Amino acid sequence: APRAAMAATQARSDISVAILRGGFQQCMTQLWATHPELIEGVNSERWIEYGRYGLVWAPDANPAAFVAELLAANTPKASEDASA
Repeated sequence: APRAAMAATQARSDISVAILRGGFQQCMTQLWATHPELIEGVNSERWIEYGRYGLVWAPDANPAAFVAELLAANTPKASEDASA
């Protein structure tokens, strides 16, 4: 990553480059408040502040709620059952 950043700044002097360490969660934590345009494809409803961990993917913070949400979304509703 440092070499890619250096090459990018050499190729385009009009851009600023930062190297973020720590994986996607750290990138989210560091960029969310200051540069949301860099992470526009991320579903913001899935990310929450979680104590000392900072910004985390919501299913990691509460896996049981996530599983319940998935099950509810994939269970046919009574009206759909009747029409089948």
